[in-house]
Amino acid sequence: MDIRKVIQIVGYILAKYQGRLNYTKLIKILYLSDRESMKISGYPITGDSYVSMSNGVVLSGIYDLIKDDYINKDYQNLWDIRFATDGFDLVMLCSVMPTGLLSEFEMQTIDAVDEKFHNQNYGRLIDYIHNPANCPEWENTDSSIPLPKSRIYSALGYSSEQIKVLEEEEKLYKAEAALIDSLK
Repeated sequence: MDIRKVIQIVGYILAKYQGRLNYTKLIKILYLSDRESMKISGYPITGDSYVSMSNGVVLSGIYDLIKDDYINKDYQNLWDIRFATDGFDLVMLCSVMPTGLLSEFEMQTIDAVDEKFHNQNYGRLIDYIHNPANCPEWENTDSSIPLPKSRIYSALGYSSEQIKVLEEEEKLYKAEAALIDSLK
């Protein structure tokens, strides 16, 4: 997960809600945006990993950041200077958030998902994701079950061969990103 990009994505969405949004709704918009991007392009927007939980699919890294429990404390610090939780809301602490790491396609995808769900509360988004016609990859659970991207791809109609190619590309991308980070 690229923390700088994730911060920009979250800021982009929060700006649509005057800098404050219920974090369950935020996580659902993020997941549905990732899912839509995967459907169209083969790639998610956030680069996060997913788990099935009782309220639907959760982006685990972003959820940990919101809960102030992210394993990488440098990432958590970068998050904390930009966002704070207030009850069940995530609040943007800065008035302007850059979006330079987001492509036009990514912003359009987020915009389309947000337009569909903007006026709905988080409960309606949970119901939407719980509906197997919308998100058959979600598993009902009282705990947290990892949700591999391959299961999402399969639910979106990708063949096993296509899924293998996408998984290999993701491994190469992660290796390349790690190499670039090591050179900084």
